Amino acid sequence: MTMSFQRIAYEVREVCNGVEMAVIEAAVARTGLTAGAAAIDIGTGNAKVAIRLAERFGLTIAAVELDPVMAELARRRIDEAGMGDRVSLTVARAAEVLARTSPVDLI
Repeated sequence: MTMSFQRIAYEVREVCNGVEMAVIEAAVARTGLTAGAAAIDIGTGNAKVAIRLAERFGLTIAAVELDPVMAELARRRIDEAGMGDRVSLTVARAAEVLARTSPVDLI
């Protein structure tokens, strides 16, 4: 397992930014999206948000992470949650992924 200061900091955090999970969930709930809707999680970090949205709302999530060390953590979390069928992970720049992605319901 590769380590970095970013990974050490974010491994134990639920969300890898200053927004709480409850706020994210409330915002997504207001969209009215139904199970199977497609979403992209740019800068997925530890993938906790992507996993939660797939679990709670049934969304299909394309998680994007540039940092390979964080992507390693995200992949492990996705696998441990058994969400590989609903959360895919791409290690790339967001602009590259968005340029080749069909329209989605939520970013």
